[in-house]
Amino acid sequence: MGKGVSDNTQKRALFLHVAGMDVQEIYFTLAGVDASDFAATVKVLDDYFAPKTNVPFERHLFRQIVEEIGETVRSVCV
Repeated sequence: MGKGVSDNTQKRALFLHVAGMDVQEIYFTLAGVDASDFAATVKVLDDYFAPKTNVPFERHLFRQIVEEIGETVRSVCV
């Protein structure tokens, strides 16, 4: 990490400082986070901010696909 920081606790503190107050508020409301583990901090925030997949909706979109005139399977898969 930048600034020559190698201690996990300092990495976590610097990361949360740079991320800002909004991210800090979200982070501290999430339960089950080890206060000194930088990797766990990043994973918790990634899990929170990563978009979730709605499998039934994706299945619905897949079933709505209609083959266009002149369209081949090969042209769609490329």
